[in-house]
Order: sequence, then structure tokens, then C-alpha cells
Amino acid sequence: MNSKTKRFSRDAQTRSELSQLWPTRVNFRSSNGDSIREETILVTVAGPFGRILLITGNAEYLRDRTRAKAVASIKNADAGVNLVEATSVGVSAAELIGMTGPSLFSETTAIVLTEIENLADDASDALVDYAANPQDEITIVLVHSGGNKGRGLLQKLRASPSVDEVAVNAPKYDNDYAAWVRAEARDRGRKMDDRAAVGLVNAIGKDLRALAGAIDQLALTLADGEPVTSELIDEYFSGRAEIKTYEIADAAFEGNISRALEKVRWSFENKVSPVFMVAAFASGVRGLASVSASAAMSDGDIAKAHGMPPFKVKAIRSTLRGWNDVGIAHAIEVIANADTDVKGGAADAGWVIERLVIDVAKARDVR
Repeated sequence: MNSKTKRFSRDAQTRSELSQLWPTRVNFRSSNGDSIREETILVTVAGPFGRILLITGNAEYLRDRTRAKAVASIKNADAGVNLVEATSVGVSAAELIGMTGPSLFSETTAIVLTEIENLADDASDALVDYAANPQDEITIVLVHSGGNKGRGLLQKLRASPSVDEVAVNAPKYDNDYAAWVRAEARDRGRKMDDRAAVGLVNAIGKDLRALAGAIDQLALTLADGEPVTSELIDEYFSGRAEIKTYEIADAAFEGNISRALEKVRWSFENKVSPVFMVAAFASGVRGLASVSASAAMSDGDIAKAHGMPPFKVKAIRSTLRGWNDVGIAHAIEVIANADTDVKGGAADAGWVIERLVIDVAKARDVR
């Protein structure tokens, strides 16, 4: 085993060296300033157990997504793993030692520790000591939130042969954002030309989470095999950088009719396509239905089963408190009807969307 921490960049060590697989998506930044994109890599030479994955970088969305994918990979390696998730604020050395001790519930344990820059000195020392002598039945995922805080801890962890680091940084230049958007579209089986990618960045802005959400919505809305063109971007997003159609759907699912209608009117004033608004509702109700059907499962298991990050599962669980299966079924029907209306060229698309908001919000009360 290499005595140095593996830090992955575009010119990372050859993949043929990696034996047992722990795939994770990370973004690579080339040393000559070329575009940033994400690829699938094989992160560790020995599978997740007995290893520590260190996630660093300045992009919160990419850190969250990489963490979620790492947890899914651990679950794939051992479905019965005991998963322990915690933020580092207030974690003591004794608690950390307890986390890395034998589990009464499973032969293997996965520890996910976020915001490690906030670990107290004694806990940091305990973590470094553990990294020097990791246990074969334990895997740890550490997330650093970026910045200089906790830099000393990072340096010590990087010196440990048991630590594999994945750095996920946001694109730096405009053309890098466009390249990232094209890669996201490609990952969803969609072709996107350069003009469309630049147009989406100009329309949505440089929020990676919002950009990824926009591409998700496009992938759901367009016909199979239909490419994402600059004309489509103009149709769906022209004139409004801050509009996020999922915010309309979220407000309606939460029962906040006035807020949802305000965002609808704002969207129409800025020429956002009603097709895209309905697609956001369709995506939202699928999430509600999926989490509702899996209510007895843990957030991590639901995230794995339905391909969504744990933070999204938690948000949907919160929304579900006002819903039941009958209401969800009614909302699905309402959304399907609205989809037919707007795609059929309804004479008053504004009325269709406003009616959709009201009917979905009221579906919470259907019993």
C-alpha cells in the first residue's frame, strides 16, 4: 500500500492499481486551468472498511453529493452496516473513541462526521490517533467545510496512509461552469451544446445545486433522446436568473398557497415556461410518494433506494407531516391533468398553474 494519502486530481494514479472498488463522483481541476468536470473514480485500494474518506473543497453541494454517494457505496459493500452520522460540533474525544469501538448491532460500522473543522483539540487528536491504527471493520467519512479552519487537522490526516482525500471545488471561470453543466446533462443521458450550457448558467446563476436541479427538471420534462438546446433554455428560463420552479412546488406541497402563487406570477412575468413549472410539481410528488412508501426505513436507506441525498429525504419527511396516501394520490392526478393541459397548449396557462397550486395545497386535507 502506498505510504502517502491518495489525493485525487485529473492526473491521479492509474486506476489499474485499485483492487477492491469504492466508486465516488468527484470533480477534477486540471493544473492548466482547463474546464472542471466530474468523473467516476475508484477511490480506495481496499474497499471502504479499514479506510477513511476525507471530503474537502469549497462546494457545499458537491460535498453533500459526494458524501451521499460514499454512504451508498458503503451500503453496497455491506447492507447491514451500522451507520453513525454526526456533526463535529461538541463531539468529545471520549465520544469519538466510543463511535470507533465495537458495535452491538452490526459486525461493521460506518461513521460519517461532518464539519470536522469544528472538532475540539482533544477530539482532533483522537481522530488522528485512530487514523494511525484504523480498524478493519470500521469505515469513516469525514467532511471538511472548506476554508482555513481546521487546517492543522487536515495536514495530519493527509499524512496518514489510511486516508483517501476527495477535493470537490466549485468551477472557477464561466467556461468551467458551462463545462460542468454539460457533464451533468451527459450524466443524465442528455446532449447539451455549448450555447445551451452557457445560456443555463446565465439564466440560473452559479449555484451548483440550482443548476443540477434545473438539469434534473429538463431531463424529466423532455422527450427521450431530445437534446438540450439554447432555444429550450431560452424558452424555459429567459429573463430570470433567480427563478427556481421547485420553490413554487415546495410552497404548494407545504400548503403555503399565497407564497406559491406569488412565485407563479413572478415566473410568468419573467417568461418561465409553464411546462417547467409542472415538471417541478411532478418531481416533488414523486419524492413525496417514494419517501411515504418507505417511511419505516432510515433516511440513509431511503436515500440509497431512491437515489436522493439524505438531506433531501429529511426535508421531504418534514413536508409529509401534512400528507397522507389519499392526498398524495389526489395530487398525482391533479399534476397529471395540469401536465396534459400545458403540453396541449392550454389557452390560459396561467390559470392552469394557479389552479394546480391551489389543488395541490388543498390535497393535503383530502382524507
